[in-house]
Amino acid sequence: IILVAMINNKMNTSKLNKEFLELFGIKESLKKYVSTTN
Repeated sequence: IILVAMINNKMNTSKLNKEFLELFGIKESLKKYVSTTN
């Protein structure tokens, strides 16, 4: 049971990290876009 919880936690963490990185990437892209247009 503990092992399953650990695996689920790892999966959730990597999923959150992926979503965070995607959001961060979008933010960086917007910054670049704004700096090039202005």
